[in-house]
Amino acid sequence: MDLGLKDRHVFLTGGSRGIGRETALSFAEEGARVTAIGRDVSRIEDVATELSAFGGEHRVLCCDLEVEENLQQAITDAENASGPIDVLIHNVGGSLHIREVLSPKSDWIKVWQHNVGIAIDINNQVVPKMVEKGWGRIVFMSSRVAVEYGGAAPYSAAKAYLNAYITILGRELAEKGVLCNGIMPSAIEAAGNSWAKAKVNNPQFVEEFLKEHQAIGRLGTPQDLVPFILLLASEANRFAAGSIFSVDGGSM
Repeated sequence: MDLGLKDRHVFLTGGSRGIGRETALSFAEEGARVTAIGRDVSRIEDVATELSAFGGEHRVLCCDLEVEENLQQAITDAENASGPIDVLIHNVGGSLHIREVLSPKSDWIKVWQHNVGIAIDINNQVVPKMVEKGWGRIVFMSSRVAVEYGGAAPYSAAKAYLNAYITILGRELAEKGVLCNGIMPSAIEAAGNSWAKAKVNNPQFVEEFLKEHQAIGRLGTPQDLVPFILLLASEANRFAAGSIFSVDGGSM
C-alpha cells in the first residue's frame, strides 16, 4: 500500500529511543522528511546517523520541550529547514516516577504538562497552518492506563485527559482536512525501559503479568505499533478522526 508519505514533513517528539526512534526511522523509510526531537544528546545523535542511512532530508533537535522557549524554537527551526509540518507525532510521555494518588497537586500538574501540555502547546502553533492548507495528520501516543486506571495515578489521569483531548480535537478538525487520532498500547518492551529492566530483574513478575493481563502472551515492541502510527499519519487514513485505537495484545 502506498501511504503517500513521501516528502511529507513529520515532526516527532520523544524521538531518541523506543517507540519514537522506531517511528522516526520508519517514516524515513517511507520517504518522509523527519524532524525528531529528543533530550538525550548522544541518543538523538545516534538517531540522526540512522536516519541518514535512508537518504533524504532529515533533522534531529536536542532540547527540553518542557521549556516553552525551546518548544517554540524547535518548531521554528524545523519549519525554516524543512518547510511546513504535515504530520505531528506526539510521543513524549511518562510517569516521571510520580506514582501516589496523594501526591501534591504540583506533581499532578507536572505529569499533566509532560503528557498533555507539551502536545497542546505544539498543536496551538502548528495546527492552524495545517487547517490553512487543508491537510494534516496528528497521532498521539496514549496508554491503556487511560481506561484501566492502573499504575501511577497522576500518569493514568493525564492519559485519560489526553484521550478526551484527542476526541474533542479530532472532531473539531475533521471537516478541515486535519485528522487527529490516538493509539493506546499496553506493556511495551524497548531498550532500557522499565519492562526491559523487569525482564532481567524480576522475571517472575513479568511472567505473572503476561499470564493475567496479556492475551497474546508477550510484551509488545515498538515495531508492533509502527504500522498503526504510519497508517493514521498517511493519505490512506481518510476516515478515522478523533478515534483512539487499542494496540495492546489483548490487554485484560
